[in-house]
Amino acid sequence: YIYSNSFFKLFIGFVISATSYLVLLTLPDNPNESNVLIFLFSVLLLSIGEMFISPMLFTITTRYSNPKYLAIILSLVVLPSLLFNKITGKISEYSVDIETNVLFGISFIVLFLIGLIVFIIWRFFKPKEQIYLPEETRAFLYEDQIKKG
Repeated sequence: YIYSNSFFKLFIGFVISATSYLVLLTLPDNPNESNVLIFLFSVLLLSIGEMFISPMLFTITTRYSNPKYLAIILSLVVLPSLLFNKITGKISEYSVDIETNVLFGISFIVLFLIGLIVFIIWRFFKPKEQIYLPEETRAFLYEDQIKKG
């Protein structure tokens, strides 16, 4: 019953995901069984952030793209995720030399900056609500308005 902008939901998702890495920063260098709840809470926050981000990416992509090229554009939405997974794999090869707190800190900063960029886009540029519909669908959906005016 409460509508909020898609970009605002993306911002909330990135901030929640960044918060999950901030929670991971509270773990000691040598975690034990007593830190399992902190880790599970962080995973919960990361999952909640993902539930905000993923559907909104597909919604924004579907709303602002031409239906003729929708399949191609939706397949391109997956590329940033694949790129981040590749970067994470390369970082994990060298993670023996890097402390985990540094990795979590970098992850927090990157996710928070992406969320800030999305917030700036939402706040200052406010994209025009434009939905591409075929003429038949538009005539069916807006036939009452056409008859009145």
